[in-house]
Amino acid sequence: NTAALADLETGATSLWLTVHDIDQLRRLLDGVYLDLAPIALDAGADTEAAAEAFLALAASRGVAASEPAGTLGADPIGLRARTGAPADLQMLGRLAGTIADAPGMRVATVDATVYHEAGGSHADELAVAASVGVAYLRALVDTGLPVDEALSRIEFRYAVTADQFASIAKLRAARRIWSRVAE
Repeated sequence: NTAALADLETGATSLWLTVHDIDQLRRLLDGVYLDLAPIALDAGADTEAAAEAFLALAASRGVAASEPAGTLGADPIGLRARTGAPADLQMLGRLAGTIADAPGMRVATVDATVYHEAGGSHADELAVAASVGVAYLRALVDTGLPVDEALSRIEFRYAVTADQFASIAKLRAARRIWSRVAE
């Protein structure tokens, strides 16, 4: 909590929280204005419980349902790649229903860094990220979300290395690929 508040007071505009103990979420975010600082949750297998705790905390503080911003961080395929846990794509639909009135919140995170860390090339990282993104898009659309809203509920994370020109090229390619998927 002290580190989060210090970061926000010295210019950070959002927080990325790796959540290990959901019961500590309230204490961790004590003093953080949930309607001002976007929060990115990274809770792995506990994503649904962390999302529920975060949204309950926001509601208990009187934050309007439309105000929180950030991401719930659901990445069931990435979790499977990292840990071997089953990939529950239906979780995306359940979470999307809980944040239907929060346009600034994303449900799914396509974390392509897992494939980079496993030794994948830039092309591998882009290909897997696009295919995982399409799987998440389909899962969200299958729950009844319009395509445009489903697209707005997905975020991507890519590895960026010291090879800045290759990293920039990868990010540009990722934007073009996802733009083409969205078309």
